[in-house]
Amino acid sequence: MTCIILNLPDKAVEACNNVLAIDPKNVKALFRRGKIRSDRGDLDGAKEDLTQAYSLEPLDPKIKDELARLTLKFKAYEDREKKKFRNMFQKMSIDEEMQENKG
Repeated sequence: MTCIILNLPDKAVEACNNVLAIDPKNVKALFRRGKIRSDRGDLDGAKEDLTQAYSLEPLDPKIKDELARLTLKFKAYEDREKKKFRNMFQKMSIDEEMQENKG
């Protein structure tokens, strides 16, 4: 926890990894590592940790809240990707039209 407070996410993840090497079902370590992964944009890793923590402690409101935030992050990521590809295909379409009009 101290590493998180001091904004040392690498050290915090390392500490969580050490705990999980000894106790793979440690809910607190899974939750904290999942939260750090989420904050760093590792959405898949966060989902893995938080889902496992939730399966072990389904009534923990902090885990539920973090999973809800993660769901929103996944949705935002998917929306950005859709927009990026939509723009890319629109540009390709415009380029093709310009080539056809030249030829």
